[in-house]
Amino acid sequence: MFKGNNNLAVGLFVTLALAAVAVFSMWFAGTKGSEPTERYSILFQRDVSGLSLGGPVYFMGVQVGRVADMGIISDDTIRVRVDIDVAADTPIDTGSFASLTAQGITGVNVINIASEPGEQGPLQRTEGFDHPLIPVRQTGLSALLAQAPDTISKLNAVLDRANELLGDANRASMTNALANVETLTAALAANPDDLAQLPGEMRSLVAESRALVQEVDQTVGDIRPDLTSTLSQLDATSANLAGLTRRVDRWLAENETEIQHFIDNGLGQAPELMFDLRRTLRDLQKLLQLLQEDPSQLIHRPREEVLEVNP
Repeated sequence: MFKGNNNLAVGLFVTLALAAVAVFSMWFAGTKGSEPTERYSILFQRDVSGLSLGGPVYFMGVQVGRVADMGIISDDTIRVRVDIDVAADTPIDTGSFASLTAQGITGVNVINIASEPGEQGPLQRTEGFDHPLIPVRQTGLSALLAQAPDTISKLNAVLDRANELLGDANRASMTNALANVETLTAALAANPDDLAQLPGEMRSLVAESRALVQEVDQTVGDIRPDLTSTLSQLDATSANLAGLTRRVDRWLAENETEIQHFIDNGLGQAPELMFDLRRTLRDLQKLLQLLQEDPSQLIHRPREEVLEVNP
């Protein structure tokens, strides 16, 4: 009889315990759901597989909300819009950024929000969206996975270049180059005396080069004073020419009226003057010719003979 009473007591206790747990869960859920929240939007330009509605949202590793809605925006580029509800006291500002983080190895992704250090302003609603927009920044493993396609493409390009470098033509060129090096080495080994003389000849060549450089330096040093003097004279000549040009310009400006009068009037008499000069030169030539024939005419003029005619 007492054994049945014990089973009844145990069953009653378990039932009351389950009821208490259910009541507590409902109370806790109701209390948590009554907390004030703020809604934000996040735009992802990559695949968000593993993220689901109701999924947790973390701020610096602390759960502060959940994923409320998801959608696709297809305008210029296809993007995934994720709306999240977070606790109103979460310090989200203009320095905050969101990232998609893999949780464990199960393939489940969660949203993690972080913030830049320092004082930042409040995050305002973005034009074209119903809620403030949190920018996305790839971090950690997600950043590595996002850059994986570009990295693989660059690696493929490097491998293609390596294949080109190790192609048949380049391998033949490298083989020929090695053969030439081997031939040169054999030739040097066959003429050790010439190889031994090479350092001495190199030293002699270096010494001659140094002597030539010293001679050039000495020559430049010798002609430097003459060059300096010549340059000084050129400067002085240039200054004199400039001064002469200024004086000529000033004289022309001062005598512009007289010069114009000479051009207008004096040049008109030039033909008559040239005719008189030519006639004078002809008379002088005749006089010189007479003096050459009879120089005494310069001091004594002979009497003119008169021819008498008898009637």
